[in-house]
Amino acid sequence: MSETREIPCRGARMSALRSVLQFRDYFEHMGSWVDKAKAEAGAPIFFAHLGMPSIVVTDVVAAANIFAAPKDVVDRIGQPGFGPIELRERLTGGILPAVVSHGEKNASTRRFLDAMLEDARGRFDEMLTKSLEDIAAEWVASGGVTLNAVSGVSGKMTGRWLLDIDLDAAEVSEWPGLTFGIKTSSRLVNFVLGTLNRPKKSAVEMSDRLVETFRKAPRLDHICRIGKDAGLDEEETLRQMAFFTLFNTGALGRVAGGALAQLKLTPEWATAIRNELGDKQLVPSAMNEFPILDKVFTECCRLFGRPRAYYRRALKDFDLPCGDGHIYRVLEGDTLLLSMRSIHHDERMFTDGHSFNPKRFDDNPKLLHYVFIFGPHDKPYRCAPADLGMADVFFKYVLGRLVQGYTWDISPPPEIHADNVDDVAPEDVSLVNFRPRS
Repeated sequence: MSETREIPCRGARMSALRSVLQFRDYFEHMGSWVDKAKAEAGAPIFFAHLGMPSIVVTDVVAAANIFAAPKDVVDRIGQPGFGPIELRERLTGGILPAVVSHGEKNASTRRFLDAMLEDARGRFDEMLTKSLEDIAAEWVASGGVTLNAVSGVSGKMTGRWLLDIDLDAAEVSEWPGLTFGIKTSSRLVNFVLGTLNRPKKSAVEMSDRLVETFRKAPRLDHICRIGKDAGLDEEETLRQMAFFTLFNTGALGRVAGGALAQLKLTPEWATAIRNELGDKQLVPSAMNEFPILDKVFTECCRLFGRPRAYYRRALKDFDLPCGDGHIYRVLEGDTLLLSMRSIHHDERMFTDGHSFNPKRFDDNPKLLHYVFIFGPHDKPYRCAPADLGMADVFFKYVLGRLVQGYTWDISPPPEIHADNVDDVAPEDVSLVNFRPRS
């Protein structure tokens, strides 16, 4: 039995303003920053000031143990944001979304999401099929789409499915990034940051325009009745629906952008998917019957998945076993930052973890347990559409149908990697010559 160790760098101190600069450095160079800091600490978890004092977790075994910990030991932070990343109230309406809340607030919003999605299950296949064909037709007519704009596809499809509204994919893609600000453990620094980083007028106007589209949705009255049964008033139901459509499902679109580029760079896997699908009439809810597509989906989520980090708060002291064979002592009140890019690239678990290799899951099926595609594998914090069996088939349908029915080139050819939040779908890269397959 390994003796309990203190987490490296715990005694270090840093001013709140300097911690903001360090967080920006982390956010802009995510993978390389963590790799360097981990090497300097000499451990897979270490203390750092990233906006706020945090224990950075880069080890997949530690992540699995944190996600599996009882809620009276480790829980979400329970504030409108992700650790030092705050959600701007002016754009979100000040709600506490299910994706960051805990306790009774999470329970009520989760009841709403589960009931709303279950209610819309009967529309799932028809609306997703039609909306994707319409989107593909737009790409054919225009010759292509920027890779960054692909992230708006899932939100656009979700708007059609749940609300019968037609959202602009580019605005859907842009909105999540506009909602973020930075906060620290210092009230004074937070005041300065809040003054300097107020949302731009154009961002507020775009957000208001999107919210107005939701407010006029043909199915909003029906969904508000579901929200009322879950304990939400009409305005919160509206804002929760907007956040879910524009933010939550946008994560799937971000993975899709990386996947479409990756399959062009590794065409043998696109060919394998195409051969597996043949000329079958694809149905979104029946997309789990294709094992090759499933492996590609899992590997794309491992490399390009969202969110890039999860935050947890220790509610009491506990010992955390890690993959290096050591046990580290976490103290009550510690903030835990699970850096998912590093966790999903952990070389102890994923050999040559930076490379795209769906075959790894054939060689070692237990790896599937260590790919946290939609966060924790169990409730209460697993992604609601994933828990209802919708999120994975949603992505597989988009990827499978596009590979089966269309061809495209990439310009300029990107180097796909996950070191930077935006490098999975660089703004200057586009899908071009997008056309139906003969």
